[in-house]
Amino acid sequence: MLMKKILLSLSILGSILICPLLSSGHLNAQASPTHSPEKEINSVQWVENLYEMGVQITEDSMRLTAEARRVVSDSMYRIAIYRDVYHMQGANLLFSLQQYKIAFWHLLNVYTYQPDMRNIVVEYILSFDRALDMERVLTAVFYTYAFFDPAIGPIVNGKPDIQHPEVMDEKLARTKELVNAIHHYRSQKG
Repeated sequence: MLMKKILLSLSILGSILICPLLSSGHLNAQASPTHSPEKEINSVQWVENLYEMGVQITEDSMRLTAEARRVVSDSMYRIAIYRDVYHMQGANLLFSLQQYKIAFWHLLNVYTYQPDMRNIVVEYILSFDRALDMERVLTAVFYTYAFFDPAIGPIVNGKPDIQHPEVMDEKLARTKELVNAIHHYRSQKG
């Protein structure tokens, strides 16, 4: 009974999530009467943004993408990204608003803080793996938003002040678990 409810929920949620992608052209691989090089470029840029890590650290510096700089500089934007408590409903809303990268951040946090929801989050993420390289997406999401998470530390002079590395380590461990679940699924699939 529980499995039927989960599958029905995933089916409904999948429809809600995939329809905006299809209608916006992000997942539509076939040419349409309104197909244009500009739309194709926008689709490629959209996917590249999902795969882009917002923070890249070298031996002596930290490079921030435009998305990471926006997180640092825009306190209202941070309110949309970071929550005291994360819920599937919040992630669903973000997907419906086509804020996929932030929505995946919310899913990562649901997975981290709500162990009873882990199987649902894994199934949800796996449903995207057919269209997107979810290993890359999850890695990019972690490296875009974790450094600026208020649960990890404040932003001081435009830079993260990591005061709770154990929280960051926990979120990194959960990201790795999700990536391992994707690998397991792919190995079982084919």
